[in-house]
Amino acid sequence: MCEPGVERIGVLTTHARKIAYVAVMNNMLRDTRIYAANVATWVEHGKNNTRSQLLDQLSFFGFSFSHQENAFQKEKMAISGKQSGGKDDICMALLIGIFFVHEKRFLVR
Repeated sequence: MCEPGVERIGVLTTHARKIAYVAVMNNMLRDTRIYAANVATWVEHGKNNTRSQLLDQLSFFGFSFSHQENAFQKEKMAISGKQSGGKDDICMALLIGIFFVHEKRFLVR
């Protein structure tokens, strides 16, 4: 995937873009347009156990808020699954994939 106006291959994972990724997936889940297939129909590549890894990563994935040190600082928010040393690679790949298919921006030049 190439972003418009950018020469390198890849996608943006800025804070604003992560909010858009989460919003699209949230809407699709609420509309029951996507779901996780059961173990019998889940397609695995090798013995990676991606279904279990995805479910594990999703359990830690979410919004985290930082504490303000004083009244002049803004509260900061992050979208991640890396709290407590966790990983979120499969979650982010899922969010990015769903977003770009939803936006019909899945062509690679």
